[in-house]
Amino acid sequence: MKAGEVLRLLASDPMAVVDVPHFCSEAGHGFEGMAELEGTRAFLIRKG
Repeated sequence: MKAGEVLRLLASDPMAVVDVPHFCSEAGHGFEGMAELEGTRAFLIRKG
């Protein structure tokens, strides 16, 4: 991926709510938000 592109990550792990934003912060990526889906969550991550 190129810098600025957005990745949609689907996760069913309840700890992803904590882990994904932390990963983004540590790795220099932008955490663009989260949405609840049918039994899972969708996270938007902007590549730093």
